[in-house]
Amino acid sequence: MLLCNVRVVIVAVVVAAIAGDAQAGERKRWVHDKGSIENSSGKKWVETIVIDGKAVEFRFEEVGRNGDYIEIWDEGRDCYVRIYDGEFYVKNIKDGFKEFKLFYRGKWKE
Repeated sequence: MLLCNVRVVIVAVVVAAIAGDAQAGERKRWVHDKGSIENSSGKKWVETIVIDGKAVEFRFEEVGRNGDYIEIWDEGRDCYVRIYDGEFYVKNIKDGFKEFKLFYRGKWKE
């Protein structure tokens, strides 16, 4: 009986891990009230936001991903972003954000 329970637990853990990876793989475009960020290809991401009535683009490289968030980095601004299901956090030491700070609330779109 113990062996059977161990097998059930192992199967449950494997299924959960696969489901988490599938969810992480589906996240391609995240939108908020000021714009959006989209996976343009591979590990490349482009954020488009409106500043003073003009569309501005920032380019990022994906540096990490798990079931909770995708982490991207803008080399030119040394700016890190973590995109969660409903929140967008920024860490940019040059601008005084030494820890991740909530910037936007939004969601993933297809």
